[in-house]
Amino acid sequence: MWIILLLFFYSINAILVAVAIEIMFAVPFILFALGIDGLASEFTYLGLFLAIISQIPKRFIWRYRPWMVQRANKV
Repeated sequence: MWIILLLFFYSINAILVAVAIEIMFAVPFILFALGIDGLASEFTYLGLFLAIISQIPKRFIWRYRPWMVQRANKV
Protein backbone atom coordinates (compact mmCIF):
# COMPACT_ATOMS: atom_id res chain seq x y z
CA MET A 1 0.00 0.00 0.00
CA TRP A 2 2.78 2.46 0.89
CA ILE A 3 4.46 1.77 -2.47
CA ILE A 4 1.32 2.96 -4.26
CA LEU A 5 1.20 6.11 -2.15
CA LEU A 6 4.88 6.76 -2.78
CA LEU A 7 4.46 6.35 -6.54
CA PHE A 8 1.41 8.62 -6.45
CA PHE A 9 3.36 11.25 -4.51
CA TYR A 10 6.29 11.20 -6.94
CA SER A 11 4.05 11.26 -10.00
CA ILE A 12 2.14 14.28 -8.68
CA ASN A 13 5.42 16.06 -7.95
CA ALA A 14 6.70 15.26 -11.45
CA ILE A 15 3.56 16.75 -12.98
CA LEU A 16 3.87 19.89 -10.86
CA VAL A 17 7.52 20.33 -11.84
CA ALA A 18 6.70 19.79 -15.50
CA VAL A 19 4.03 22.49 -15.62
CA ALA A 20 5.66 25.10 -13.39
CA ILE A 21 6.60 28.18 -15.39
CA GLU A 22 9.77 28.67 -13.34
CA ILE A 23 11.18 25.40 -14.68
CA MET A 24 10.69 26.74 -18.21
CA PHE A 25 13.45 29.28 -17.62
CA ALA A 26 15.96 26.73 -16.32
CA VAL A 27 15.51 24.22 -19.16
CA PRO A 28 17.20 26.31 -21.92
CA PHE A 29 20.37 26.66 -19.83
CA ILE A 30 20.54 22.91 -19.38
CA LEU A 31 19.89 22.28 -23.07
CA PHE A 32 22.51 24.84 -24.16
CA ALA A 33 25.02 23.18 -21.81
CA LEU A 34 24.23 19.80 -23.38
CA GLY A 35 24.74 21.24 -26.86
CA ILE A 36 21.14 20.98 -28.01
CA ASP A 37 20.98 24.57 -29.25
CA GLY A 38 17.95 24.35 -31.52
CA LEU A 39 15.70 22.87 -28.85
CA ALA A 40 17.09 25.29 -26.26
CA SER A 41 16.15 28.22 -28.49
CA GLU A 42 12.63 26.86 -28.91
CA PHE A 43 12.27 26.46 -25.14
CA THR A 44 13.48 30.03 -24.68
CA TYR A 45 10.82 31.36 -27.06
CA LEU A 46 8.18 29.15 -25.46
CA GLY A 47 9.12 30.37 -21.98
CA LEU A 48 8.88 34.00 -23.04
CA PHE A 49 5.54 33.36 -24.71
CA LEU A 50 4.18 31.65 -21.59
CA ALA A 51 5.41 34.46 -19.39
CA ILE A 52 3.65 37.05 -21.52
CA ILE A 53 0.42 35.05 -21.74
CA SER A 54 0.22 34.07 -18.07
CA GLN A 55 2.06 36.66 -16.00
CA ILE A 56 1.24 40.01 -17.56
CA PRO A 57 -2.56 39.67 -17.18
CA LYS A 58 -2.02 38.96 -13.46
CA ARG A 59 -0.85 42.56 -13.06
CA PHE A 60 -4.19 43.88 -14.32
CA ILE A 61 -6.62 41.44 -12.69
CA TRP A 62 -7.21 42.36 -9.07
CA ARG A 63 -8.43 39.95 -6.44
CA TYR A 64 -8.18 40.09 -2.70
CA ARG A 65 -5.49 37.95 -1.16
CA PRO A 66 -6.36 35.82 1.91
CA TRP A 67 -4.31 37.97 4.27
CA MET A 68 -6.25 41.07 3.13
CA VAL A 69 -9.61 39.68 4.22
CA GLN A 70 -8.35 37.92 7.38
CA ARG A 71 -8.78 34.39 6.01
CA ALA A 72 -5.12 33.48 6.36
CA ASN A 73 -3.84 31.70 9.44
CA LYS A 74 -1.44 33.88 11.39
CA VAL A 75 1.56 32.02 12.72
